[in-house]
Amino acid sequence: MVLKLLCHPNFSRFVRTFVVLLCVHASVCAVADDQSEDAKKNQEDWITLFNGKDLSGWTPKIRGHELGVNYADTFRVRDGLLVVTYEDYQKSDSTSIDSGKPNQFDKFGHLFYKDTFSHYLLRIEYRFVGEQIAGGPGWAYRNNGLMLHGQDPRLMTLNQKFPVSIEVQLLGGNGTDARTNLNLCTPGTNVVLNGSLFKPHCTSSNSDTYHGDQWVTAEIEVRGNEIVRHRLKGRTVLEYSNPQYDPRDPEAAALIVDDQLMLDRGTISIQSESHPTEFRKIELLNLEGSVDSEAIGGSDATPLDQAIDRFVGNWAIRFPDGAAGWMSLQKDAGELSGELWTVGAPKKLTDVDVVDSTLQYRHQRAFGEPEYPGGPPTGKKEPRLHLATIHENQLSVVVQPSKSNPDGPTLSYTGTRLAALPPKPDLKRVTFGEPIVLFNGKDLTGWELTNSAQENRWKVVDGVMVNETPKTSFNPFARYGNLRTEEEFEDFNLTLDFNVPPGGNSGIYLRGRYEVQVVDRDSRMQGIIGVGSLFNRINPKLNAGKPGGQWQNYDITLVDRHLTVVLNGEKVIDNEPIAGCTNGALDADESKPGPIYLQGDHTSVQYRNIVLRPVTKNDNHPECCAPQPETQAKSNRPNIIWLMAEDMGLDLECYGTAGVQTPHLNRLATEGTLYTHAYCSNPICSPNRSAMMVGVDQTRTNSQHHRSNRDVPLRSPYKPITSFLRQSGYTCLLGHSTVMAGGTKIDCNFRTDETGPYDGVENFGLFDKKADFTAADQPFFSQIQLKVTHRGDWWNDVRRQSDDPVDCDHVVLPPFFADTPEIRYDWATYLDTVEYMDNEVGTLMQSLKDQGLDKNTVVIFIADNGRCNLRGKGYLHESGIHVPMIVWGPGIVSEGNVVDELVCTTDISASVLHLAGVDLPQYMTASPFIGVDAPNYREYVRSARDIWDEIDECSRSITTKRFKYIQNHMPDVPWDAHQAYLDLNRPAVHVMRRLAREGKLSPAELTFFADQKPAEELFDLSRDPDEMHNLATDPEYAAVLAELRTRESEWTSANEDFGLADLHQREPEIGLAGELARDGVRDNEPELWKRLESGELMATQEWMKRYKKKAKRPNKK
Repeated sequence: MVLKLLCHPNFSRFVRTFVVLLCVHASVCAVADDQSEDAKKNQEDWITLFNGKDLSGWTPKIRGHELGVNYADTFRVRDGLLVVTYEDYQKSDSTSIDSGKPNQFDKFGHLFYKDTFSHYLLRIEYRFVGEQIAGGPGWAYRNNGLMLHGQDPRLMTLNQKFPVSIEVQLLGGNGTDARTNLNLCTPGTNVVLNGSLFKPHCTSSNSDTYHGDQWVTAEIEVRGNEIVRHRLKGRTVLEYSNPQYDPRDPEAAALIVDDQLMLDRGTISIQSESHPTEFRKIELLNLEGSVDSEAIGGSDATPLDQAIDRFVGNWAIRFPDGAAGWMSLQKDAGELSGELWTVGAPKKLTDVDVVDSTLQYRHQRAFGEPEYPGGPPTGKKEPRLHLATIHENQLSVVVQPSKSNPDGPTLSYTGTRLAALPPKPDLKRVTFGEPIVLFNGKDLTGWELTNSAQENRWKVVDGVMVNETPKTSFNPFARYGNLRTEEEFEDFNLTLDFNVPPGGNSGIYLRGRYEVQVVDRDSRMQGIIGVGSLFNRINPKLNAGKPGGQWQNYDITLVDRHLTVVLNGEKVIDNEPIAGCTNGALDADESKPGPIYLQGDHTSVQYRNIVLRPVTKNDNHPECCAPQPETQAKSNRPNIIWLMAEDMGLDLECYGTAGVQTPHLNRLATEGTLYTHAYCSNPICSPNRSAMMVGVDQTRTNSQHHRSNRDVPLRSPYKPITSFLRQSGYTCLLGHSTVMAGGTKIDCNFRTDETGPYDGVENFGLFDKKADFTAADQPFFSQIQLKVTHRGDWWNDVRRQSDDPVDCDHVVLPPFFADTPEIRYDWATYLDTVEYMDNEVGTLMQSLKDQGLDKNTVVIFIADNGRCNLRGKGYLHESGIHVPMIVWGPGIVSEGNVVDELVCTTDISASVLHLAGVDLPQYMTASPFIGVDAPNYREYVRSARDIWDEIDECSRSITTKRFKYIQNHMPDVPWDAHQAYLDLNRPAVHVMRRLAREGKLSPAELTFFADQKPAEELFDLSRDPDEMHNLATDPEYAAVLAELRTRESEWTSANEDFGLADLHQREPEIGLAGELARDGVRDNEPELWKRLESGELMATQEWMKRYKKKAKRPNKK
């Protein structure tokens, strides 16, 4: 018997288990002998963070004060309690640091413990007392927080509101309404919640409400980067994992080193957010080295079982050569076994064991250098010993040298634990979105090779995508490239036609990792079960294929890692689970989206009619789909209205403009928030609107040239925000019957067939319908164009019909305008249109109220660019890109607030998605600021000007709160470039040209008429808001110039700028259409020309149509 035991292959395991059992027996005996001693020892393991006497070990950091300054004794000890109090604050302390506005408290503080921790159990007892300080924000009522895995307070800026951390919200009820406790907020961070990366700022727990001043005991279990649990009364009310930096947050981005996002350790701090709070216990149990019994199924497991259980499950593998693999480890009767997928069928692991918390197994694979970049590994395949360890759901594997070369190098690769397979979805509860045409039948736009080092044999022939290869044999030829979509997808339905020759072979990879076989009916090679199968995973229940050389059709549905395949009208796979990625996958991490990719390294194949419909709603578990709203009832999500005035500066009464009356917008500003530093990304309507519709600078999407590229598809992966809104359940409306011309202008410089049909001029399919907003469409997003302020024939009518036209004597002109009666009249008429527009806003707001929609609607008022006059629209000066912005929304937007932080129009796009509860796409670098507790405002706004009608131009600007830097790449093109639109729509230009000829303009007024522009411009906006003094050559400002020049250079280096990409291929064109228009009117209609030159404002639209069209420039692609 002893001999048999010694020879048993698992003898070492028997020995280890026996030793463990001895240790367990000894421990049990010790406990039995003295239960009280063990309990006492357990209690002694707790660390008391608050000693009940003083703040020893704690350091305050209060906003606006240096680290260590405990302003007004915000944090103090009284009667053995740690107290957060505001009793010694002055009235002035409620003045906002951000806006300077009184009665808006934002002096938030944090009290940091001296040590950092990774694995621990934190227990606190707290209660809310007294009343909130005057001016405290509504969300901070009975609100405190525990900031965990927080940043070092020494790295916080003076006015930083919150440390980068994960916040456990301590919340109290108001005595009436329900309010969950121990919610989660994520300042500068993200977490994984319910298996998906959670990017919104906050989410709720499932706790009860705690009213009044009762003491509440909370426990937070933190296990590094693995798991965090919030507990009340012993019950877990919220659980999540993988806390990590959010690279979109600038404060977090500054802390990221070597692209490492994960947080497994950090500071602990408590907050001061405006409501008095008392703590009577703060203690911590260090869990370093302990086992998470909840995660492994109970505390009765032996240490050996616990060590084995840590490895059980599925793992996404990334090999040293970059290839993807998939490993599955199972435990049966205490024994560990597994298999590893790399190429072909899965390979069983041998000699699998766990020794001293290290997994070991043998696997046969080549690890030599590839024959060419990106190719498969070379070298002899022989079994090698693999040693694997786990750290926070990450597997690190070291491959030992082979037996034939014991002195050879070791290799390493990594793995990531995969989430468990979801239950089978009910496909009747899944909603699919609008179809996305992946192949346009013309070219390979939207597709690219998976490996650029391979040979591209793909092309389009007669509307068919063809992989042209001379190969006729089955075996792969690795130099031939696979083709993938540039865009990536989560769950979807995919339909396509394919044609493979007899004996041919290809494959369609779903999300880049699951291969559906593309073969003919009779193929039986290399283990292929046949057409309709998921390679080496799922067999079709029947062969519904056609012979080689005939067109066949696939209808494939992938939902929750379950596959349904309909082949030529026959369902051959019915909602079957997928065990893991197949051979040839780009990535094995099944939690991520991925592309559609077509195998090109075998034989010839043809494809056509490739159409995908993404899953937009999955009622099996509604949080699954991306983009999806936050866990928020549809009825609670606000309606959102864009009111977009055309061609308007800060010329409203609420901005201090003299002579104009705008009572409705004044009220909007009083009841909402007015922004003093809102800027456009382009000073011309269509490029700026293009940027706003996508939420990305127009120079990144190749939509920077005015009204060009309208028939060029929007570049992947970019999508219009209305696409995300519609997928998340919003109705997208365009226009309103009460405003001039119906308010339906869109004006985007791209085509997108995804959201709807393109009529050759406008993408009206970006919206569901042209319609007034109604309660039936909730939640809705409505874009309404306020056209009247755009120059046009109607301006004279507006002034004539006004009951109280603006007094010309009350007009205040900028210093670069000549002060003449004609120019004053023109300016006053412009202000008349502003008043007309204000009345339109009043009518719209009344309609909201009449329909009962005013309680759950956010209204965003913005101008699409600056005023249509000299140095305004079309120019990067303040008059061209500095625009008004007012945001209104009861319960969402602060009342009477004035914000002087920098905002770009693309930030509005991000805010719309945030308000709708839609996760921002990764390419969107803009930051939401509406409905956000602590917005991350910009340090600067980058704007650009490119081709506008017949004027070829290229300028870039960087605007900070104090300085404006302009870089003119075409200084030879003057500001007054004799553009048709300029000549026929701006009476002031004719008056001032005449005065210039007569020598009657001041130097400031002559600036616009210089022969050329300076290559660089620099203005101190705090001293020179009209930008009359260029400081670019002033030595005193050399450092500022260098800094802003560097910022522009860094922006260009980090972002693709299509306007700069073709700069050196452009030929400057100046005034061609302007000259034609001018000459045409002057020669053929001399009386009209004489009146125009005199500065008379006249109906000019007919002239524009008659003369400007003679010199249209082609699209810029």
